[in-house]
Amino acid sequence: MSGQSSLETKAQLDKSEREHLEDVVTNLRETVEADIRYQLEYTYELDHENGGQDLAGEEAETRTELVKAVEREDGDKSWEDKFEQYVMGVGYTVVNRLTALRCMEVRGFIDRPVTQFGDSGTTPAAEKLENEQYLSPDEAKIQAYDEACRRLADEIEILFDLKSPYSIVDPDVDAFEDLCQQLDDVPTEVWRADDVLGWVYEYYNRPLVEALDAKNTLEPDDVGPANQFYTPHWVVRMLADNSLGKLYLEATGQESSVPGSESLSVEERKNRLVTPEESPDIPNLSTYLIPDDEPQDAPSFDDPSEIRVIDPACGSGHFLLYAFDILERIWWAERPDLDRGEIPAKILEHNLYGVDIDLRSCQLAAFNLYLKARTRAEEEGIGDFEMPNVNIVCADARVAEVEEAIEVLDQITGEGTRVREALDEIITEFQTTEALGSLLDVQGMLSDEFMQEQTDLMRWNEDGPHTLNAFLKQLEEAVEERTSDTFGEQDLRSFLNLLVVLTQDYDVALMNPPYGSGGRMPDGVQEYVDEHYKYTTEYSVHHKAG
Repeated sequence: MSGQSSLETKAQLDKSEREHLEDVVTNLRETVEADIRYQLEYTYELDHENGGQDLAGEEAETRTELVKAVEREDGDKSWEDKFEQYVMGVGYTVVNRLTALRCMEVRGFIDRPVTQFGDSGTTPAAEKLENEQYLSPDEAKIQAYDEACRRLADEIEILFDLKSPYSIVDPDVDAFEDLCQQLDDVPTEVWRADDVLGWVYEYYNRPLVEALDAKNTLEPDDVGPANQFYTPHWVVRMLADNSLGKLYLEATGQESSVPGSESLSVEERKNRLVTPEESPDIPNLSTYLIPDDEPQDAPSFDDPSEIRVIDPACGSGHFLLYAFDILERIWWAERPDLDRGEIPAKILEHNLYGVDIDLRSCQLAAFNLYLKARTRAEEEGIGDFEMPNVNIVCADARVAEVEEAIEVLDQITGEGTRVREALDEIITEFQTTEALGSLLDVQGMLSDEFMQEQTDLMRWNEDGPHTLNAFLKQLEEAVEERTSDTFGEQDLRSFLNLLVVLTQDYDVALMNPPYGSGGRMPDGVQEYVDEHYKYTTEYSVHHKAG
């Protein structure tokens, strides 16, 4: 299936498009959360922790799973607060999935649309199920949606995983139809824009953000929504051009190719297209490059796969999406032997990493990178794009809720060993310092020197590096082999994946620092930073941690 031409994809939405999208997203949120809340209260009697006494059979079993899911939200909150958090979590997951599916449909990535209703009153995907499985029209609509999520989970698990706590209930069929019809109110060209899901991410939480704006100090639960602001595209380009773009030009001795500041107008800089035709190389793409007064040293590399870029507070991936454009041109220049259609998958596999404390932003960041890579691969003639493991990890403190899987760690590291005690300390710090995210000082708490003494714990490769990161990768692989799909075991795998990402070395860190200002950093996070880092400004700390 061929993708759309690059000329049909816009990098950013204009003001009128954003304002209309905000209205639609507001309605989507109200619709989905009202439906989910109604189902949880009236079908599963979940508005009270001890309700559901009269339920039986499948409904009783589902309620048991829902209780576990709600309890994961925050152990210190009341049941009512956890219930509302869970409703919001299910709601944003449904909206993220539906908008992601619509973005794929308008690009021709889905043969039979799941969210687009035809004259027959149903979707093409549902119509097929009606004919093949003899389902009723209503059953087929939801079944088609679930099957699409199940297929896509193989490539983008963080967004489409039907085993996640937020996938226990679907919207009912009336709400599903209403949501899909609301998507129709957004023009097709808007769904094709690179940044559309970033704006969905921001607008979904706009009511929360407005309520938090007046607060001088954030509570841990406030940090995610309070920092859901979308970095303007020109700011993203300026920072990425003068870090990743400049790193490459300096490493390859091309500093003189940077155009002078007077060569482009402000509008020309902002509106330079990222298409291969318009911007075939970094000097043409990176319109915000600022020449250095003196030559600078840059890391050397033998292959583009060695370059690592991280956004430690990635949101929906805006910085990473533009870094993708720069990296693609680096691969073109350094590996002309490769088919250009193979390069997008290599960029996701080797070059780009993102961390965020908010699961919904991680879902969208992973999907945005998938969409970008698949679109580019198909534009270069690859019709069977295979998604590699995308390096987006969630740093929500809940991923450290691993008590029910703790025996797995004991089996691998040994109960009571020094390494086991060190891992316990990290888990405890992360659980008790909410909103810490990528500031977790894994290197400081598990030094390379200490880990080199633990070679008897793992099957080290004699020729491989004996480093903390290598140890954690092996630990992650061992846990993967020994765990299944309970919520706790999923959390353990996610937490170890986070530790792996936080202990790698990176060439470039790109971000819009969270917390807004030092005074708004939650007290627990500020205390942790003061104890573990020499610098106490957000920029310095995240630069060091990244």
